[in-house]
Amino acid sequence: AIVMLAKVSSAAEIEIAADVLRGRPVQLIALIETALGVERAFEIARAPKLAMLMLGGADLSAESGALMNFASLHYARSRLASAAAAAGLGCIDVPFLDIADEPGLIAETKAVAGLGIGCKSAIHPSQVGPIQVALAPSAKEIDTAQRVLAAFASSAHDAVLVDNKLVDRPILLAAERTLARASLAARS
Repeated sequence: AIVMLAKVSSAAEIEIAADVLRGRPVQLIALIETALGVERAFEIARAPKLAMLMLGGADLSAESGALMNFASLHYARSRLASAAAAAGLGCIDVPFLDIADEPGLIAETKAVAGLGIGCKSAIHPSQVGPIQVALAPSAKEIDTAQRVLAAFASSAHDAVLVDNKLVDRPILLAAERTLARASLAARS
């Protein structure tokens, strides 16, 4: 079971919820939708029973006076993505509000994926398919990842050359993540 907590602005709020839910197999999602919550993202991400951070862009935009678009929410997205990664959590992006703009949804989903956000919320069932497509690695990305893994498998070194580029452990880990995303996309 998962419980999403709205307007989270401190780790103490997560701790209170975790205490109330003690003994139950429940994970929590912290919906960060205030400027204070964004600034405290890492503190919040380290709270117990927390599974994911999620950006609440509409409320954040309303509070800050910013537009609700990729550029205006870039800092908040980056901050949450970094905090989630540092705490070993997942991160969910704000929904794309224009249900009829599938190209815009796909472009924004690919852009947030580039920041390290691995999930995009949907406000309409018609958005699920395009989100899954946008988050899935391309055939070229899969091929490159496979070649990176093969190069490391046939080498005893900590770094190898792939396509005349030096590839070391962080690139290997990224290749493994790419193949895991490809496997997940294939099951969808």
